[in-house]
Amino acid sequence: MNHLGFATFGVDYREYDRLREILEECRFAGLGPELSIYTKTSRYPDFMEELARKREMFAPYYVTFHGPYSEVEATSPPGSQARQVMVEAYRQAFRCCRDFSAHTIVMHTNQKVHLTGDDGGLRENCISVIRELGEMAGELGGGVRLLVENVGIPKKDNVLFPMEEFIRMFDELPEDIGCLIDVGHAFINRWDMEEVIRRLKGRIASYHLHNNDGDRDSHRMLFEDHLYYGREDWRRLFAVMEEYTPGADWILEYSPKNPITPKAIAGEIREILRLAEMRPGQHAVG
Repeated sequence: MNHLGFATFGVDYREYDRLREILEECRFAGLGPELSIYTKTSRYPDFMEELARKREMFAPYYVTFHGPYSEVEATSPPGSQARQVMVEAYRQAFRCCRDFSAHTIVMHTNQKVHLTGDDGGLRENCISVIRELGEMAGELGGGVRLLVENVGIPKKDNVLFPMEEFIRMFDELPEDIGCLIDVGHAFINRWDMEEVIRRLKGRIASYHLHNNDGDRDSHRMLFEDHLYYGREDWRRLFAVMEEYTPGADWILEYSPKNPITPKAIAGEIREILRLAEMRPGQHAVG
């Protein structure tokens, strides 16, 4: 593990004072924030202006970002207005990453598609915009690394990149573009986690960690009873993650429907470190 993170999804994105309380309670583990970005075309048009005022608040921490997703579509055809919206959203996002000295920013491969058969060129569109955004990250992002996340729920017919296609996508992308493996999304799609991690190895820069029932993308905390993964499953997965991706960040991405309190998150982290056989502070901090 490189760094531990906590996604702002867990505090309704904008409850920054509550987020800082969690970070301070978990300072023993070097916890940092995964901040989210919503642009002016989203349901939160003032989001970025509000976030900009919090830069000093998060200056002491290791910061990562979740890029725009609900207001954009990465599969939009080149030259379309939707593609222009996507590119402009990430232009704004990369500048925000630079201002916060962020290390990574993650994007979704798709958001609004509904697949009924052949992908109709949507994968090709997605890969082309990832390349474009990767170049832009280098120009505008102040050193931020672009990551691509596995998304899609079978029941919603929006799994654009099943496991094999997701892995193969990185053969077509520049080496400086990495991936973020969302473990909960992988559960829903019945991915072989060890196979994915073994094959992608160093391309994996981050993980989103959460649990579910194997059917719904509920973003539960890791150690609830009667979910898809139990403690021994997590222990085995952590060992694989450390074997093949020791430099990856582990980001807790919980729904705010969980009991999100500083003490609850500190307890969750202590259990993660116990199962991963790590001591507090053993991984990189700063």
